[in-house]
Amino acid sequence: MHGLLGIAKSKCLWATDYRYLNDSSEGSDVFRDAISLKNSLSLSEFGRKTEFEGELSNLYGISRDRAGGAPSQPHYIFSLSEKDDQLSQWRAYGRGGYGFAVGFDRAALETTVATLPGASLGACRYGGTRDIESKVRECVDAAAREYGASERYVAAGMASATCFYRWALFYKNEKFDEEREWRVVVSSGSPEIHYREGTSMLVPYVKLPGGQTQLDLSSLIADIVVGPCPHPELARKAVVGTTGLSSTRVRSSTIPYRSW
Repeated sequence: MHGLLGIAKSKCLWATDYRYLNDSSEGSDVFRDAISLKNSLSLSEFGRKTEFEGELSNLYGISRDRAGGAPSQPHYIFSLSEKDDQLSQWRAYGRGGYGFAVGFDRAALETTVATLPGASLGACRYGGTRDIESKVRECVDAAAREYGASERYVAAGMASATCFYRWALFYKNEKFDEEREWRVVVSSGSPEIHYREGTSMLVPYVKLPGGQTQLDLSSLIADIVVGPCPHPELARKAVVGTTGLSSTRVRSSTIPYRSW
């Protein structure tokens, strides 16, 4: 509920610091596995010279992050899903069903994201160790082709690490694949940090686009689904009043789930 009210009042999207997402392994496992795999893979001699491990560690700041320091390149995530009315997500994110699923017009969202510095929109990739291994090889090989002849090993290390980093921002553990997540990732600049109430702690987030700029929600939001609740029609009318959307764009969940 806080999310919908916040978006409606601020006319901005809220992107959460990735370290505070519900997946406790978000970001850490994929980089740790990549660093570990790099040492065990049968890469070319050039691949070993690129110092992929060191460059990836520097880019991500994984060791300092886990020690409690700030990562070298923090990023913020605005999560979406292909599923607009899914029981497991109402349970996980709707506090027992209470909540709203905000649907966005894809073309309008793509246009909005294109105007945000350092932002990208894409579908999450779900996988395991084999997928990570394949991407490490792909990134190191690409850097080898570009920098191998000139023996620019530091540049190659940065190129291979950056290639993997950009891919990893959209990587999730395969156990979450039923959510069919898409996300907007923002990973540049020094945005103003805000805090919202979380389940067990305060959660940092940034507003997109930020500053004094506001979004045209009437064109950006396609529809809103009201989660399972005791009074769906009253809840639906309240959403119409809060957002200013037409009543035809706000509907109730069809899932007969009762948590009250």
